[in-house]
Formats: sequence, C-alpha cells, structure tokens
Amino acid sequence: MSSASSGSASPLRQATADTGTGPSRSSSNKVVFPRLQKRRKAYEEVADTIRGLIFEGRVSLGERLPSEREMAEQFGVSRVAVREAIRTLELTGFVTVRKGAQGGAFVAQDYDRPIAELIENMLTAGEVGFGQLFDVRRLIEPFAAARLAARANVDEMAQLTTVIEEAEQRSAEGLNIRPFNARFHRLIVRLADNPIMALMGETVLAIILARIQDVPSAEIGPAHLDFHRAILDAIGRGDAEDARALMLQDIADLERRFGEWAE
Repeated sequence: MSSASSGSASPLRQATADTGTGPSRSSSNKVVFPRLQKRRKAYEEVADTIRGLIFEGRVSLGERLPSEREMAEQFGVSRVAVREAIRTLELTGFVTVRKGAQGGAFVAQDYDRPIAELIENMLTAGEVGFGQLFDVRRLIEPFAAARLAARANVDEMAQLTTVIEEAEQRSAEGLNIRPFNARFHRLIVRLADNPIMALMGETVLAIILARIQDVPSAEIGPAHLDFHRAILDAIGRGDAEDARALMLQDIADLERRFGEWAE
C-alpha cells in the first residue's frame, strides 16, 4: 500500500486505501468518495452512498458536496449519473441545490418534502379534501398536548411561554400573530417526543397555513391566542384531558372560521 506521504497518491486512491469503502477528507477538508462496485444502476449507488453517509453523520448538515465533475471522478461514473443521483436526493429531502457562484448541492434534512408534495398532489387531484387535513390535526395535536401535559419539564414550558409572550407583544402592537400561533402548534407536536408524529403534524399544518394565508387574521389570531393561553395553562397544571379538549376546540374553531371565509 502506498505511504500516506506519497506525493503521487491521489485523494481518491488514498481514501480507498485508508477506508476501504468509506469516504475520506482531502487536504482542504472536502469529502472524497470511493469508487463504486457498479452492481446496480450507477445513479442509485451514488445516491445510496451519499444517503448512507448522511445517516452516519460522516457528511454534515449544510455541508457542500463536491462538484458534479469531482463526484463523477471519485465514484468512477458519468456526470449524468451524478446529476440523476443528486436529483433523487433532492426530491427526497436529503440535499438542496442552490444556483449561482456559491451554489452546489448541500446536505439537508427536508425529509417532509416528499410527503408534502404527495399530499399537495392528492389535494390538487381531488383525492382528499381540506377537511381531511383537519382530521389529521385532530388525531395528532390533541394527543401531543395531552402527552406534553403529562411530562412537560421546566425548559419545555419556558419554550411555549416564550412563543405566547412574543405573540402577545405583537398582538398589542396590532401586528399579524399567525406565524406565532403556528409556531405554538409546531412546538407542541415537536415536544411530544415522537419524530414521526411531528413530521406528519408539521407537514399537514404547513399545507393548511399555505392554503389559508389570504384569510384575514385580525380576528382569528387573537381568538386563537386565547386558546393557546388556556392550553399552556392546562399543560402547566398537568391536566392532560383539559389540554386535549382545548386543542380540539382550537382546531375546530379554525376549521369553522376558514369554512365561513371560503363560502
């Protein structure tokens, strides 16, 4: 095996020699990929390799991947295969592609992207209705509020309180507080400590918010802020049933108000 100090050893050969099948780092700390064995379609192997490195934490969130040309050389595949692999990873939320001089493919964690696109397509095709999105919220958010009431700690209560206080301040200034109300709901689902539930809950909430962005919020925002104060109080008291019931009322009220606006 060549010495690590050999001037003729390329970063790719050195990476292969040092790690066998794993990536290495060049002298400029850029990730260097090993050549593929080409048992399947080249772009699938490239995508699977990069995806595996992301899961292992060997390629960091936000890190810029090597250029298309560099990856093609390192993997021993065509640039077309690399391009298709990056497209596959982008569609599934593992990378984001930016244009321009500082652009490229960057490691991301937008795992909800394919789910959101699927639901949007179902809505557009008429396979599901808006009310069914609220059905999903009714399944997830009241459960999350009840779970949080049973186990919330001081730090979690402080996070929720901060969101409400910021909303109250903006409301007193006559500003739109819908983003803060939405943040409160997202935080409830995240703090319930179930990543799958949080993924679905936040995705559905984001789709609903995008669809109601033109609904006037001067009345709706403060009304839901009242619900959120009550929900926070129930969580603080450890009253799971009250937290669940209040969350159900909050969701039902928003659905009713949206229905009235859409008529």
